[in-house]
Amino acid sequence: MSRFPILFFFILLFLICSGISFQSCQSDAAIFPESIHVRIPADPERINPMLSRSGYATQIEELIFSGLLYQNPYSLEIEPMLAENLPEIETGIIMDEQELTAYTYFIREDASWEDGSSVSAKDYLFTKKLALNPFVPAASWKNFLSFLHKIELYHDDERKLTAYMDSDFILSMEVSGTFSIYPEYHYDPDGIMRGFDYEDLKNYEEGDFSPEEEEALKLVADAFGSARLNVEQISGSGPYHLMMYETGQVISLSKKENWWGEDVLQPGPENIHFFIIPDEATALSALKEGSIHVMSEVSPTYFSDLKIDASSSAQFNFHTPPLLELYYLAMNNDHPFFSDRNSRRAMAKLLDTEFLIRELMEGYAEPLSSILHPSNLFYHSDLKPIKMNLRTADSLLNLAGWTDSNGNG
Repeated sequence: MSRFPILFFFILLFLICSGISFQSCQSDAAIFPESIHVRIPADPERINPMLSRSGYATQIEELIFSGLLYQNPYSLEIEPMLAENLPEIETGIIMDEQELTAYTYFIREDASWEDGSSVSAKDYLFTKKLALNPFVPAASWKNFLSFLHKIELYHDDERKLTAYMDSDFILSMEVSGTFSIYPEYHYDPDGIMRGFDYEDLKNYEEGDFSPEEEEALKLVADAFGSARLNVEQISGSGPYHLMMYETGQVISLSKKENWWGEDVLQPGPENIHFFIIPDEATALSALKEGSIHVMSEVSPTYFSDLKIDASSSAQFNFHTPPLLELYYLAMNNDHPFFSDRNSRRAMAKLLDTEFLIRELMEGYAEPLSSILHPSNLFYHSDLKPIKMNLRTADSLLNLAGWTDSNGNG
């Protein structure tokens, strides 16, 4: 990656466009300046992995929070973060007439929170119980945690834990390890959630808890959703901490000194400022002027035009990193037309995926044969994407009984 002395910083232009899959190119290791200015198109509204609904929040949260595991941004493989290693896995465990898989983790001894205290298995358990608090609006986390049946802590080792997951769930290891962990001391200083069992929260139905218990749970939930813990006093175990959050303007992060995880994930610049610029044309002008240095989610047309433009190609570095995002055509199998297999196959043969990639995505996408990313362990590499074939589609529709009965096409 080249440096442009006239601007005294790197100017990077990333394409992160929506598609079916993505080609990627990896840049050389960067020598970061003291500060980098990044454009995001919208205000994330909160910095809280459990509650946020914005992808723009995610890229900031990943710098502040950590999980036991993380997804390597280059290889897209699952690797240890807070955990010393990938989990020890034991299959075929029968518990309450269910077959479970046990994932046993050991948290790194040097992993610490911002106050210097150690990350422990109790923080892991607290986080999962917090997500299951019936008054915390964490629907997506609750759905995933329905597959986590039990969490076992060990009195003789506060860094060890075992998560018992549904054996049939394809994302068992990811759910057991990749979710962010919250510091109990910061988000529940009174230890209220310690008074509730994980299993009771997981199986909660209205009326299960006493009015006093529900009031206590509401107290935790209200504090957890407050501005204080979402835009002001945010705390995690990641490489950066929040310096400033000006709604609709800028979010600033500062790198922690002597961060425990530098052997796993090398932090970048000293400061990262995320400037909220909704309009793409305005953001591109700021990029050209040098007031922002990194711009993601550039529309395919803009991206291609900039690459062709001689002045832009000399000024910017262009990247198309892999992105876990896809477009797909869903069919309702209960509908009379789609209940027939041949009808569904015909629809697939009528879809011109190559045209969509070429014309809508400017070629910055790849066809897939399933909803799984090619890096996923369960991706079927021998299953080839379906290509458009009008003759085959017509034959399949005839087999399904759909014919041109009145000759009008």
